[in-house]
Amino acid sequence: IAVLVLAFLVFGVPRIRARSSVRSAGDELFEADDRRDAAAMRRAADAAAADARWNEAIAERFRAIARSLHERTLVATLPGSTAHDVARRAAVPLPEHAASLVHAAHEFDAVRYLGDPGDRDRYRQIVALDLEVQRTRPQLTPGDAPPLDREPFARVEP
Repeated sequence: IAVLVLAFLVFGVPRIRARSSVRSAGDELFEADDRRDAAAMRRAADAAAADARWNEAIAERFRAIARSLHERTLVATLPGSTAHDVARRAAVPLPEHAASLVHAAHEFDAVRYLGDPGDRDRYRQIVALDLEVQRTRPQLTPGDAPPLDREPFARVEP
């Protein structure tokens, strides 16, 4: 019994925590150490497409859209953000692209987590959306901030 208790204390608790943190991190749009800008992600997507690696190309191009929205300060991509989080938040400043962004988030999930191989046509749709989003002027009012699900800091009124 003492050996079992000792083994549980030494090996059981850390492994349970490690597995649960991996599961929650699996749905994230970006890896924790991914610091590339949108242009680098677009280049990676185009390189994958040139080699007919459609699942990688689609995932990278959606990441480029999300990173571009973040760089334009339209959407804050917080740690743990998912493709659907980004699509939902991007609908506020870009309402004309809301449905297309949700569809693109579904495509991202399909190729990233469901084993879908993707294809050229679906990649071209994501590329077209990326170009449209880049050209679209956001609908913001003065003082708007990137939409967040939660405020990281309390708001102080002057």
